[in-house]
Amino acid sequence: MLNRLESIAYSAGFLSFDVPAGMYKEFLLIYRGTNVAAGDTTLADLGSVVMRRNGIPKVAVPVSVLATLNNEYRGVASFSNVNGGAVFAMIPLPCGQFKKSENNVYAVEEQELTIELTFAELASATGWSAGTVEVYGVPQIGVEKYEYQLISHDFVLGAAGTIQPKTITIPNILQLILTNTNLASNINITKDGKLAFNTAVDVSQAYSDMIHELETTIANTSILEFAQSGDIREAVGSSIRVEATSTGAGTFNVYTGSLIFNNDKTVRSIAKANAEIQRNYVSAGAEAQKPVIVSNPVIPGNLDPAVLGGVRLR
Repeated sequence: MLNRLESIAYSAGFLSFDVPAGMYKEFLLIYRGTNVAAGDTTLADLGSVVMRRNGIPKVAVPVSVLATLNNEYRGVASFSNVNGGAVFAMIPLPCGQFKKSENNVYAVEEQELTIELTFAELASATGWSAGTVEVYGVPQIGVEKYEYQLISHDFVLGAAGTIQPKTITIPNILQLILTNTNLASNINITKDGKLAFNTAVDVSQAYSDMIHELETTIANTSILEFAQSGDIREAVGSSIRVEATSTGAGTFNVYTGSLIFNNDKTVRSIAKANAEIQRNYVSAGAEAQKPVIVSNPVIPGNLDPAVLGGVRLR
C-alpha cells in the first residue's frame, strides 16, 4: 500500500504537516521538478528532514544522509538529474532500523507525528523553475517494537594530527554513520568505557562496504555497527566516546541511529494490530472467532533489553 499524504510547490521552500493517525512502515519523500536553464540538482540540494513525535525530534538529518543509508542497507534510493531538465528523487524515511526492518510506528492521533522538510535551494534563483515536493506513507499492520532515532552531531576537527574527542550521551546506539571521513585518519570509539573500535578510517570504510554487501563503494562514508549480529542486546548502552585523528581542519559529519524502548507504545500497537487483522477477517467473511495473534519478539511488561534473550533487530 502507498498513500500520498501531502504535496506542496517547490517554491515554498518548506513543508510541514501532521501525519494522519495510523500504522506506518515508512514514509517516502518525493522530489519532482525541472532545473532552471543550465542548472543541476544534487542530493545536497534536497535539504533536510525532521520527523517529530509529540514535538520531540526522532529524525533530524540532511535528506542526503537518508539516501546514503538506503544505498548502504536496502538498495539504491532513486535520484536522477538532467542539466536544465527533469529531476526526480524518491528518498525513503523508514520507521525502523534500515536493514530489513519489520518495525512499525503507530500514530494514535493526528499531530502525534509531524514531518518537516526544508528545501530552500530548490526555491532559489539557481534551483528549479517548476516542481513539487510530496510525502507518501506506506501503511502496514504491525508492532512498534521500538522507536528508531536518527540524529546528527556537530564534530569540528582541528589541524592535521590533532585528536578531537566527543562524547555522545544517547542510549542504545545501533550504528554510527560517518561522512567526510577524508578529514580523519583514525577512529577510536569506546562504549560505556569499553573499547569498541580502534581502526584506520580506510579500513573501517572497506569493512563497512563489505558487511553491507556493496558492489560499489560510497566515497568518504563509513557505518560502524554496534549490533552487527542482529542481537538487540549488543546495542544496549548509555553513551559512546569518539576520538578522531584529524587530517585537516573541517566538519566531520557524525550521525547516530539508536533505539528507544517504550512498553506502552509496544502494547498499544499489538492491540491495534490484532484489532485490525480481526476486522479484516470479519470483512472478508472469514471465521470471526478465529484467534489472531501478532507475534512480537519484545515481551510486553519486560522491555529491558538487557534481559531479553536473543531478540533480533527486525
